[in-house]
Amino acid sequence: MGKTEKQRRILKLNNEESNYVTREAIRDALYILMRKKDFHEIRITEIIERSGVSRSAFYRNFKTKEDILYDTLDELERAVHEGMTQSLSGNWTGTFRTLRKHKEKLDLILKAGLEHHLLDRMNEGLDKNSGSDFVTAMNNGLIYSVLIYWAKSGMKGTDEEAAQRIVDAYDQIIRDLAQYDA
Repeated sequence: MGKTEKQRRILKLNNEESNYVTREAIRDALYILMRKKDFHEIRITEIIERSGVSRSAFYRNFKTKEDILYDTLDELERAVHEGMTQSLSGNWTGTFRTLRKHKEKLDLILKAGLEHHLLDRMNEGLDKNSGSDFVTAMNNGLIYSVLIYWAKSGMKGTDEEAAQRIVDAYDQIIRDLAQYDA
């Protein structure tokens, strides 16, 4: 006897919820282990044991332990994009605020030495043959450098103060460039 549409929807929701719980358990296990050990010394077996999931459940969700952190980068990226506004100051303030909220996760990525993947993510999809993408890549590099410097420096000041420093720097760059055009 076949399942009704309602039964299929319920099964799908249960599977999605189960996958979410499994992924969170795996991520949390890695985070706990990273507080105690260097990322590169952690074995997948340790993550599996700490998370309480089966080996097959791990590999259904992630291919490598690096994929767990890539998943975290995706989460951070989504959170930053949700906070975007129509203003330069608002975007920077929202970005600083989001990363401060997720400071522990960002710190673990930095501790693992995988922060360069953030820039790779930012530059994904750029058309390498397009001149306008040079500008986007340059801006992405600037944003990446500022955020990593800020995070490694202890996220000093308020989010609004940090954003204002960036806006002031952009204004100075514009003034400097205007001198060359004159």
